[in-house]
Amino acid sequence: MYSEGLKWCLALQLLLPYCFLETSIQGQSADPKFALSGSNVSLRSSNLPENYHRLGWFYNTDLKILEWETNQPNPHYFETKFKDRVTLGRQDGALHIYNVQEEDSSTYILKVLLNSRFEEERRIPLKVLGPAGPAYLQEEEKEIRNSDLFRGPELSHSVRGGSFGDQDVSKCKWNGESGKRVDPVPKPDITIEKTQEMNNSCYLILSCTARNQFVNYTWYGDSGRISEELQSGVLNITVIPQNYSKFYKCEVSNPVSHNSDTVYFISPCKLARSSGVAWIPAWLMVMVPTILGLLLI
Repeated sequence: MYSEGLKWCLALQLLLPYCFLETSIQGQSADPKFALSGSNVSLRSSNLPENYHRLGWFYNTDLKILEWETNQPNPHYFETKFKDRVTLGRQDGALHIYNVQEEDSSTYILKVLLNSRFEEERRIPLKVLGPAGPAYLQEEEKEIRNSDLFRGPELSHSVRGGSFGDQDVSKCKWNGESGKRVDPVPKPDITIEKTQEMNNSCYLILSCTARNQFVNYTWYGDSGRISEELQSGVLNITVIPQNYSKFYKCEVSNPVSHNSDTVYFISPCKLARSSGVAWIPAWLMVMVPTILGLLLI
């Protein structure tokens, strides 16, 4: 018979090696995310820990897309089919995938290694739909509900009945021969959500909305296209007097067409009265001399 002290010693020896291993915590799966083939999509997990040591994105349990250690300047992108089509959002850990294809459908895994050596795991299902009509979408719905891909949380996005996630497909027009969408995108609207002056700089939040359409967002300023990491319906940016943009343009597009809206600024935090204000001086410079010339003839 072992003494009580010897039993505790043996138990401690058995448990001690596990204290130095990374412990994985299985997180809950997020709601399924949907995208059309050829579009851009961003996968992100809410409530990402503030202090973590390492972050990794996986296509599935076997294929790692990227890994980023916070003490390194850049992520490491592995040699996969995603290498030239993905970027990592440093601020929120989002995985931005460009030109998604149907074969990109999977349950993506985000692994976050905390400084305490505990590893959290988040799962985000993605389903990429091909360019086809409503009948095809109904078949996709059956496939989604019967597959293992989205087991876990209840599927909350309905395809049949005219809605698909937050998108309204009941008004979509379809080409009977090719099955592709032919609806042009509507003109978007930019809303100034916030302008806050602080420390000789301006903190801006602009939102761009296009009425319930499958669209990609692109933001432009004076110097051209704004960073790809900011390509979403919300532009969150801090500007200083030396490099502020006199305008911000939101362009929405789908495989068929594109449209845009623009807002103008006369200082980093001061909005012009209307989009046309920036052009009034140019019109005056042209029209006033012309009118005076006609009067003197």
